[in-house]
Amino acid sequence: MKAIIVPRNNSVYQTLIILCPIALFFGTRFLYQNYYTASPRWWLIILLGLLLAGAAYLLVNSIQQVRNSRPAMRISREGVEDYISLAKPGLIPWKNITGSKIEKYTGSDQLLIYVKEPKSLVQSLNFVQSKMAQQMLEDVQTPIVINPKLIRYDAKKLMEIINRKGRG
Repeated sequence: MKAIIVPRNNSVYQTLIILCPIALFFGTRFLYQNYYTASPRWWLIILLGLLLAGAAYLLVNSIQQVRNSRPAMRISREGVEDYISLAKPGLIPWKNITGSKIEKYTGSDQLLIYVKEPKSLVQSLNFVQSKMAQQMLEDVQTPIVINPKLIRYDAKKLMEIINRKGRG
């Protein structure tokens, strides 16, 4: 089997790189103008501060994703190398893959890859990622959830390939 390279679709991240600085600028400007006024809008300032922190995180993450030269996925004789899902487990040997399917999750279709021991993948993540992956594991029984909008390959074809080769 010739390796299949699945490239990243960076257009989502490129859009965020444009929008996040705009949001940061206007949000910071609003905070600066209203911070020293003893207005009853203190809760709005706290909320906006949290949103600004989220926008800053999205900006940094988007820059990292655009600069990442690795493909989103690579499918080879050895298995599936995943570098795009939240878990980013790297190489998953075919013997550990039990199947895949496309299912609606968080409002849009997602490619789900099922593995034999998903809890071991969750335990290897940092605290924030492990909490998010644990939620995915509870919701869809796998921490490997791939948004087809983040890859430049037909998700249905990927699902068929994984189901044909997998079933460890």
